[in-house]
Amino acid sequence: MSFSFRKLFISTSIFCLSLVLFWGPGHSEEAAAQGSGFNFSVSDLVGHSNAAPSSLQFGPDDKLYVADRFGDVYVYEIVRNGPNDYEVISTEIITSVANMPNHDDDGTLNTASGLVGFRQVTGLLVTGTATNPVLYVSSSDPRINDPGE
Repeated sequence: MSFSFRKLFISTSIFCLSLVLFWGPGHSEEAAAQGSGFNFSVSDLVGHSNAAPSSLQFGPDDKLYVADRFGDVYVYEIVRNGPNDYEVISTEIITSVANMPNHDDDGTLNTASGLVGFRQVTGLLVTGTATNPVLYVSSSDPRINDPGE
């Protein structure tokens, strides 16, 4: 180990050990007995059409951006009708990621009919402003590493 790495390793180890000692086994039971103080409940989002979501985030424009695992990004404008009662009032579908071409491992373009229009979305980040949201979407070829392919 180099000197700087060793110093970082030792300080990180001491920090982790102190956390383990402070938040030991008895502390978690005490916290559970006190309760979390939050009251979460389940509600359905009425009017959405995405059957296979893989990533979601509210944007700076207060819209919900939901990427599905096949490459489409759904942009939902949502209203709250009451407690645990939310509804989609408009939907926009962004297909530019899904329509990116897929390539084989050697870089050759793969135009197999089952792959056209599909990308596997692995992440979504929405930034920018309310008037100009910017989306960063990470995606991959949708094929699974199968020796038979």
